[in-house]
Amino acid sequence: MAWDTPTLSELITRIGDDIATRMQDTLVRVRYSLPWTLARTLAGAVSDVHGFLGYLAGQITPKTATDAYLDDHGSTHGITRGAATPAEGFALVTGVALDTLPAASVMTSEDGHAYTTDIAVQIPAATTAVYVPLTASAAGSASNVDGGAELTLASPPAGFSATATVLSADGCTGGTGAAKATGIAVLYAVSGSTQLAASQLVRHDGLIYVTDAAVTWQGTGYRAVAITANAVGSTYNCAAGTALTVSVPGVGVSASANVALPGLTLGTDQQTDDEYRQEILAHLRNPPQGGAKADYVAWAKETPGVDVTEAWVFGHGDDPTIALPEVHVRFVVDDGTGTSTVPSAGQEAEVYDYLMTVKPVTAQLDDGAGTEFVTKPTPHAVTMTIALTKLAEYTTSDVRDNIYASLRAAFARSSVEYGTTYFYNSQLHEAIAAAEGVDWYLLTNVDAPAGTQVTLASYEWPTLAAGAITWA
Repeated sequence: MAWDTPTLSELITRIGDDIATRMQDTLVRVRYSLPWTLARTLAGAVSDVHGFLGYLAGQITPKTATDAYLDDHGSTHGITRGAATPAEGFALVTGVALDTLPAASVMTSEDGHAYTTDIAVQIPAATTAVYVPLTASAAGSASNVDGGAELTLASPPAGFSATATVLSADGCTGGTGAAKATGIAVLYAVSGSTQLAASQLVRHDGLIYVTDAAVTWQGTGYRAVAITANAVGSTYNCAAGTALTVSVPGVGVSASANVALPGLTLGTDQQTDDEYRQEILAHLRNPPQGGAKADYVAWAKETPGVDVTEAWVFGHGDDPTIALPEVHVRFVVDDGTGTSTVPSAGQEAEVYDYLMTVKPVTAQLDDGAGTEFVTKPTPHAVTMTIALTKLAEYTTSDVRDNIYASLRAAFARSSVEYGTTYFYNSQLHEAIAAAEGVDWYLLTNVDAPAGTQVTLASYEWPTLAAGAITWA
């Protein structure tokens, strides 16, 4: 039978009745009499005891435990709460050639978050800007900031501008013996300039990268340009800030470029009680079995330095094209805002390396010839057209952003499976309607002029890139 904790009023009545019965004293009903006061004083103390006992009862099981008690449950099973990490990245600072920005220089964002430079950096000769590595002063995702955001240098040395532009710490990554490194280069040009697709960018040691698509400047300044290494191999991997030279710059385009990717990311909050609880419960409900599917999911999620939000495991029984004893793992990661996204090549390599240290010796996570079976789902870029009417108190831009966020969150909850699966229009309607500020809308052209659903092939995962929605 369930225990019902008595309310304060019930305790007062119960204690008052006990006093009146045992003492034959009717003054317990008289306001401010000694029995009346005693009943309320005791009831208050007993109510606190009941409340504390109820709190302790909730800490007995990890399903309801919180704070330090939940940590104790987790530590019993060797599961540690994920700690908060600071955001990291690069900022573009401007100044006079050969001037030096000292290490530990402080920059602040518009919302007051502080960042410090990791090392001293000197502006190269014949240039006026340099990329500086930064780390947020405090851990947590609140310190993440989008690429292009402006930071203010607290005490700029002589010759340095007091403002800096944010770039992330990711450079060209993912190069392996069988894959090409990919990344972003930052180019400067005047408004109206165009850099053609397949333009070559040359590193100081002669290695060549090519632009993935043509880019046109709508205004004078720096633009991010997607690039891919000209050949496979890890030698093409390089850090953010690496200097590149454009072989044939477009008219008005600077011949110099630097490797970068917009955004200060990598900052994560400490795991919440709910997130930590789910991890503990998943461990209890799926105890280690020496290489079961649940083991690979748990191992992927505990990879140091990679925030894996979900993983899917496939073997010969799931996909007859998978040979025995191969194990294929596909996973997605947190994009820094709590929404899942496809991992980078570097994150794929980290999860693969970690799984290799914990997997059963008989399982194969690669084919022995350079192809690894630990990878991202195949992104399926979804497109659609939405005619939108917003509520009067919202701006059009804000409502569109809300719809993008709602759809991305819906896609992020999709599973990766073998065989054809569908993301139905009803699910799209549910996500759009849930976006704040939407009054009325019409959804058309989903994935095709007359599309009625998103059709996903084996191992595909729906994604929504910027510009994927045509606003009618």
